[in-house]
Amino acid sequence: WAEEVMELVVKEMRGIAGGNLEESEVERARNQLVGSTTLGLESSDSWMGHIAKNELYFSRAVSLDEIAQGIRAVSRDQVVELANSLFQPNAMTLTILGDLAKKDLDIKL
Repeated sequence: WAEEVMELVVKEMRGIAGGNLEESEVERARNQLVGSTTLGLESSDSWMGHIAKNELYFSRAVSLDEIAQGIRAVSRDQVVELANSLFQPNAMTLTILGDLAKKDLDIKL
């Protein structure tokens, strides 16, 4: 099953890099990212960590609204362009963790 999963992942990566990505998929990803970011900052500890990182990286406070606006501003074309630049089969390395000693994998990138 590891081989099948990796083949499906590679197929999806190739598809996105090739422009096979619906706007609705990008919108769902944006919504999920905004939601998980918001939920991830609900505790006092994570909010204080957020404030500290903002000071270190940006020397200012970055509001949750600003983060959400930045996420929502990412276009489908930007996602495709990034995927195309990152998915370079000749420059990729694959790591699989688990008990796979008895299985000889043949995964084509």
